[in-house]
Amino acid sequence: MTTPAPHPVAAADGAANPLVVEVTRGDMVESRHRAAAAILDRTGKVIEAWGDIARPVYGRSATKPIQALALIESGAADHYGLGEVEIALTCASHNGEPRQVAAVTAWLARVGLGVADLECGAHLPYDEDSVAAMIRAGAKPTAAHNNCSGKHAGFLTTARHLGEPTRGYIAWDHPVQQRVLRVLEAMSAGVDVRGYFLWSLLDNYEWASGYAKRFGLIHVDYDTFVRTPKSSALWYADVASSGTI
Repeated sequence: MTTPAPHPVAAADGAANPLVVEVTRGDMVESRHRAAAAILDRTGKVIEAWGDIARPVYGRSATKPIQALALIESGAADHYGLGEVEIALTCASHNGEPRQVAAVTAWLARVGLGVADLECGAHLPYDEDSVAAMIRAGAKPTAAHNNCSGKHAGFLTTARHLGEPTRGYIAWDHPVQQRVLRVLEAMSAGVDVRGYFLWSLLDNYEWASGYAKRFGLIHVDYDTFVRTPKSSALWYADVASSGTI
């Protein structure tokens, strides 16, 4: 719950980050956390802001779509026939539900790897029903239950496709991480990488319009899953190879 701070705070703190999030235990406030917030429009323009929104923060899982770029651009996704399930798991965190764990496990098997190759560590699912079921069964979580296992499967798939070592892929100097670092460095230098997100790569589910809209560069036959490049994909390939529009 977000409420004004009930007790006086230092003026500097209050001016910097005026929002306070209270964590309660019963009727008692257990802790308070100052916060900054902003509302942006679709162009990135700040419409409303509270506190110091320019202060650097950890991107955490919000960077997963950026970390997934190499999986697409390298051709690894196409080579291994990855579909919307695998791409979604790469770009987001999951709850460790059985269907998600099974999807990650099957994906790893498809590229000739296993759960033991994941270097993300293990933790119990975020989904309470899944946790209860594991406790009743006396089962222990594996790395596939980790909310980031889809992203890590993407890392491994890219390394496998490019003939790179899969062991130690989480090290900062491994080629997998260096590819991610180059994109983040470009963004930090002011390079506009939004072009990556102008279209989705494949026709896919769109939250507001379901399967009715087709925004992808690649046409997907939802019955056969046959993929056919659209004219926009050919145009984009020409722009990428020539460096001109």
